[in-house]
Amino acid sequence: MLMDIDNFSYYNKAYGIDVGDKILKELANRIRNYIKEEDILARTGADEFSILFTNIEENRLISTIKNIESIIAEEILIDGRIFKIHFHSVLAIYPNDGENIETLLENASLALKLAKKENEDETRFFNKDFEKQLKSISKAIFLIEKAIKNDLFIFHYQPYFDLQTGKIVGLEALVRIKDKDGTIYYPKDFIDFLESSPYLDLFEKFALKEVSNKIQKWQIPISVNISAKTFNKGNFIDDIYFYTKNLTTPLAIEVTERIYMNNIEKAKIIIQKLKELNIKISIDDFGTGYSSLAYLKELNADILKIDMTFVKNMLQDSKSKALVKAIVDISKEFGIKSIAEGVETKEQYNMLKEMGVDYAQGFLLSKPLPEEEIEPLLKASNTNN
Repeated sequence: MLMDIDNFSYYNKAYGIDVGDKILKELANRIRNYIKEEDILARTGADEFSILFTNIEENRLISTIKNIESIIAEEILIDGRIFKIHFHSVLAIYPNDGENIETLLENASLALKLAKKENEDETRFFNKDFEKQLKSISKAIFLIEKAIKNDLFIFHYQPYFDLQTGKIVGLEALVRIKDKDGTIYYPKDFIDFLESSPYLDLFEKFALKEVSNKIQKWQIPISVNISAKTFNKGNFIDDIYFYTKNLTTPLAIEVTERIYMNNIEKAKIIIQKLKELNIKISIDDFGTGYSSLAYLKELNADILKIDMTFVKNMLQDSKSKALVKAIVDISKEFGIKSIAEGVETKEQYNMLKEMGVDYAQGFLLSKPLPEEEIEPLLKASNTNN
């Protein structure tokens, strides 16, 4: 069994290493009371415990696991402070999940990465059904490490167009990994794991630098997607300022509802600071969550992106059409520009234009393009308009 304490580094930073050590000792003592003398309990990482159960029956194993979950979840009192611990844990069982200790540990470690990604506070069992998913995780982690080490991250740029003039008015930067043999890997292959990896900070510094350079070079607004983890970290504003301070054309930060809905007051402060740095705020996937309308009035956004599912369905579904029209009307009342995503047909384009949507993005107009292909398109747009 592997157990990982969630956000343990926070306790060390916020309260000191001494408090962190006391938390670890308390957890170890609690676990020790629920396992047999011959079972082995070890601290195998900064915030990770491993337990090797020996000769344990299935029924007793289940009850032991539940007891451990319960006692770890109980509050811990350290130096007058109360701490509530969250954790991720997984179990690999001999011989079905591995015929030696090395294989068991490897499979448990992979399963732990999956449990952390899905953010569950209960023990998961490794089994053969996980194997395909876990191999994908392992491949993604290897790919990210390789991309960081060998500078393989690149961006493709998808333009969005003014529906009235047909001119390109901005670009969205979309990350790819391009291997040395020319193979292109798309976000579905790695982005979820990148966002929870220790390489996220390095990647996003690269992204800000690269996109800022392209804005300076092309003199056109470019938007970049920011993860919730990055949006809420302490030095985010400083990083933005460092890379964008000399720009005369603005960078746009794309945020989704899940980034700001958990702490709207904090999000408002961050967004206000970004606006003071001449950063544009784009709300992505608008209308797909439960709280978008309630929070939109609170956020000083510049751009509102209409989700492609509404655009796709509006020709056949009157309710989807009404939703798109309502979003467009709201954005105009709030002084926010609207972008329709996923425009694939001329009929969609014409309907959106009639509704008064400001901009359109989609395969009808242009797919995401590498740097060497987007440049001539930008020049042609400027020449023709």
